[in-house]
Amino acid sequence: MEDFGLLDSGGEFHQLSRYNDRDGLLLYVHQDNCQLSDQALAHLASFASNFRESSLLMALNPGPASTAIERLSARSISVLLDETGYISEALDISNAGKLLFIDPASREYRELHASDDQSLPVLGSMQTRQLRATLLAIEASQEAPCNLAPLPYQQRQRVPSYLSDVAPILEQRCSYCHREGGSAPWVMSEHRVVQGWAPRIRDVLLTRRMPLGQIDSDPDNFDGLNHISDEEMITLVNWIDAGASGDELAQGVEDPLNAIESYVDGWQLGVPDEIFTFEEQSVPATGVVEYIWMTLETGLTEDKWVAGYEFDLGDPAVVHHARIFAQDKSYSGEQALRDLAAYAPGKTSVSYPEGIAQKLSSNDRLVMQMHYTTNGLATMDQTRLGLHYAGQAPEQALINPITVNEEIYIPAGAHNYPATASIVLNDDSYLYAMSPHMHYRGKSMKYTAVYPDGSSEQLLSVPNFQFQWQMYYWLKEPKFLPAGTTVITDGVFDNSSANPFNPNPDLDVGWGPQSWEEMFIGWMAIATDNQ
Repeated sequence: MEDFGLLDSGGEFHQLSRYNDRDGLLLYVHQDNCQLSDQALAHLASFASNFRESSLLMALNPGPASTAIERLSARSISVLLDETGYISEALDISNAGKLLFIDPASREYRELHASDDQSLPVLGSMQTRQLRATLLAIEASQEAPCNLAPLPYQQRQRVPSYLSDVAPILEQRCSYCHREGGSAPWVMSEHRVVQGWAPRIRDVLLTRRMPLGQIDSDPDNFDGLNHISDEEMITLVNWIDAGASGDELAQGVEDPLNAIESYVDGWQLGVPDEIFTFEEQSVPATGVVEYIWMTLETGLTEDKWVAGYEFDLGDPAVVHHARIFAQDKSYSGEQALRDLAAYAPGKTSVSYPEGIAQKLSSNDRLVMQMHYTTNGLATMDQTRLGLHYAGQAPEQALINPITVNEEIYIPAGAHNYPATASIVLNDDSYLYAMSPHMHYRGKSMKYTAVYPDGSSEQLLSVPNFQFQWQMYYWLKEPKFLPAGTTVITDGVFDNSSANPFNPNPDLDVGWGPQSWEEMFIGWMAIATDNQ
C-alpha cells in the first residue's frame, strides 16, 4: 500500500505514514447499501475507544459522502472520505462491510475474518478478543452482499486530453509557483517536463501535499487559493495512470505551458514602486543565530499607502522568517513597532484588495527582524523589500491583529496536543485574510468568530498545516465582524515520532523563536474605516 492522505467527515486530516508508530490501523469499509447493526456499531465504537493509542480504528467511505455516515461519527468513529475512490482501489476493495488491517510501518494490508486466526494481527490478548467479537458482530449483520458501486474515478471512461483537460488545470492550480522565478523547485515549462514528474505529481496529490494550503472550508470563498477539486484530481491521476501522453502536440499544436510568463526580475507582482535593500548578512554553517534587527531610513518626503509588498531574499534556504515594521522616528529600539510586512516559507508576496492599504508615514523608518536557521553551509543573505503604493488614500486602513498563546508546552510523544488563543475586536471591523503560524510540530488550525449575540461561525480550517509552506488565506468578500466579536484560533500539534518533520520527538517543547521550538499565532488582516 502506498502512502495516502484523506480528510474525515469532521474535517480532520489523516495520513497513513503519520501512524507508523501504531501497532496497526483498522479500517471498516462503509457504504450506504451495507447496513451495520447496532450491535456491530457498538463493538466498533468500543474497540475504537479502548485501543486508540495503540491500534487506531476508523471507517473508510468509498465514493461521495452521505448522511449515513452520521451513525459512525456519532459513536466517535472517524470516517475517512475517499471521494475519488483511488484509495479503495489501491486496497483492492470490492465489497463494503469488511474490516481491513494495515500495518502503517510495512504498508502491508489484509482483510480480517473472525473464523481465520491467521488473518488476525498480533495484538494484546484483550485487543484480540475484542477484535474477534467485533468481526463476529459485523459478519452477523450482513444479510446480503455489499457490492461497491462504481467508484468516481472509474466512471470516467475517456482518457483525459493533455491539451483540453490537463494543461488548463496545471495553468490554473500550479503555474503560480511552478514557473521561472517562482518559489517551486521545478518549472512546468512543457509537457515533457510534466510527464517526467508525473509519478511524483500522483504521489503528492494522493497524499494531499500539493497543491499548497488546502483547506476544509468552502474554497469558493477564498481568492487565489490553489485548491484542487475531486474532479480535477480524477482528471490528473487518470491521465497519469494512462501514461501522461501528449500525443496531440505531435500535430504541431502549441503547448499551453510554453506561454506561461516568467516573473519579471524575480518580482512576482511586477516591478515595485520602491525597493528597499537591507544590509547584507553573513550566516554561519552551523549553530544558533539569534534574531538580527536592522533599521533602514526610507527617505520618503510624503506619506504613502502600501497596496502590496514582496520579499526578494538572497538565500531563502536559511531564512526562517522576516518581519518588517514601521516605526516613528521619535522612537528607538523595539518601541512602538507597527507590522508592515512579513515573510515565511510560502509567503513571499501580498497584494491587498482594492480599497484597503497600510499607511507608511514620511516620518517612519523601517525596522526588520530577521531570523536565520543554519543548514550546514555558510552563506550570505541580502534581503530586499519591494513596496507597491496605492494612488490615493484608501477607504479602509489595514491592521494586523493576532491571536497568540505563549503558554504552550507540548509533551514528548504527544500526537494531538491542543492549543487555543483568542482576541476581542473592540471596533466594527472587516476581516480580509488569515494566516496560521506554527513550527514543525504544527498539525492543524481553525479560526472561529463568536459574535456578540452568542452565535458562532467557522472562518477557516487548515487541516494539514505545513510549516515549509505557510499561506495567506484571502477572502473574496471581506467578512464583517461587529465590535465585541471574539476570534478564536484552535490548533493541534504533533510531537510524536510519526511526524516526519519533528526535529526531536523525545523532547518536551515550549514557546520559543527557533524552528525546533514552537509558536502558536493566528495572524489576521483586518480593516477599519479610514478616519
